[in-house]
Amino acid sequence: MRRAVCWVVSMAVGLMGLAAQPARADRMPTDCNKNGAVLNVERSQAEVKNGDAIKYYLTVGNDAAGSCNVTGATIDLVLPARDGTPTGQRVRVVTGADYPFGFHETRVGEVPYTVALDKGVTNATVRAVFAGGVLHDNPQDTSLVGIFKDIGSFMTPPKINITKVANPTSGPAPLTVTYTYTVTNTSTLDLPVNHVIVTDDLCPSAVYAAGDADGDGALDVTEAWTFTCTTTHPNPGAYVDTANVCGDGVLGGEHVCAGPVQATVVVTVPVPVRSASERCISVPKKLSVRAKELTTVKVTVTAGVIQGASVNVSGAGVKRSGKTNSKGQATFKVRPTKKGTLTISSTSCLDAARVSVKGARQTQSRQVPRNTG
Repeated sequence: MRRAVCWVVSMAVGLMGLAAQPARADRMPTDCNKNGAVLNVERSQAEVKNGDAIKYYLTVGNDAAGSCNVTGATIDLVLPARDGTPTGQRVRVVTGADYPFGFHETRVGEVPYTVALDKGVTNATVRAVFAGGVLHDNPQDTSLVGIFKDIGSFMTPPKINITKVANPTSGPAPLTVTYTYTVTNTSTLDLPVNHVIVTDDLCPSAVYAAGDADGDGALDVTEAWTFTCTTTHPNPGAYVDTANVCGDGVLGGEHVCAGPVQATVVVTVPVPVRSASERCISVPKKLSVRAKELTTVKVTVTAGVIQGASVNVSGAGVKRSGKTNSKGQATFKVRPTKKGTLTISSTSCLDAARVSVKGARQTQSRQVPRNTG
């Protein structure tokens, strides 16, 4: 598990500029008309997290047309405090340097910084300060050069995502359903998240199942964690349940959430299960079926699901299926190919009706008179 690191700043500052000359009051160059010195500060990284080691680079120039000389300049860099403001450690970069007209923009120093911000802080700002420089713009040298520049790096909070599936998605009541949730860390930086909790409005006991590959208790950007929850929906209807996930950033302590995501489960009216001794299918008692003859078979479902019940007719070379109407009836036209038995069954019960199929009628061939004369 990653832990927030303490603020560590070390100095690696290069001093550049011309060596300070003895103080002299005059206008230099003699035709100068501008306070044209520039100070810039550059960051090595825009998006950061606690513990990142970054650098700031400072450059100075004084080559704009008409610029006056500057002498005795001091340059500092004020690092971010834990609240992200430029009020932290003050690092001296340049002391007593001269920047005459024609001094091209040059890097005068670099300062390292290890990001260490308090919980909830999202920006780390530094301030470069150019102070104490004398501008040689008149014989008295009464003007001073003062410049400050800020630049910030931003702390992006972790991002997580959740998906959800139900199994099964439909079935008769009462229906037991298992919901599986997959939680991933979609942060652009390596920002682990711990204290990951999945909540579901219709299944309140989602538990962690797998995915913490390194066993550190934190959801890393390379991991996908699964959670599961099982519940029973007792009555027919459509169950639309909603899940969310939340966790805390390990490095910055940010509380982050994802969702909602939904899954729909349709619970149908249960089909009554009847014993084999209970009769729920009837066919006309005088029904006579013969092989190779077209016969109409009318089936009536008398119990269980009446309308829309599935009815199957099979045997003697016949295989047909259909649904009952509002009166529980289904009609089939069948032509058995051989002698045997038609078995008629329905999803409404375990009962089955059976009808014997007689053999095909025998036909006598017409005899042609034989000439014996």
